[in-house]
Amino acid sequence: MKSLNRDWLERTKHVMVSLSNHNSIYKTSFDKLRMTRFIFLIIFLFLFSSHGITQTTQKVLNYPNPFAPPSQTTTMSYNLDENSDTKIYVLNSVGQVVRRLSFSSGTNGGKIGANTTTWDGLSNFGAVVPNGVYLLRIISGGGLAGKGKIVVLN
Repeated sequence: MKSLNRDWLERTKHVMVSLSNHNSIYKTSFDKLRMTRFIFLIIFLFLFSSHGITQTTQKVLNYPNPFAPPSQTTTMSYNLDENSDTKIYVLNSVGQVVRRLSFSSGTNGGKIGANTTTWDGLSNFGAVVPNGVYLLRIISGGGLAGKGKIVVLN
């Protein structure tokens, strides 16, 4: 598995170098920036959704959806097949991690069976996130355990 990831990353680096060497494709440096962000988004989603899946990937249910922070929070519900350290990543539409929530094995959020957690609509820096659609990725037991979408309307 590790060699597969390493081989894939090496091929991706080769593609990125090839793309950066063909300047005639891009009209401005802004196009290069957009292409670079797109490639990193694809890499991020591939790494979090393809390798090391130890559980069935499920849709995460959350309510209310949409919600209006900071006066409201949204509650996320999901199931885990085993007790394990769990991380929930909230991504914006560009694929940047806006918030990371961590839960220890055996506690609410990282226990076997049904789990419910809340998100207050704040970023990792404590600021209220802007309006938009946000993606959820729940990583547990080394693999993707669940995914979903949240809409924020202030």
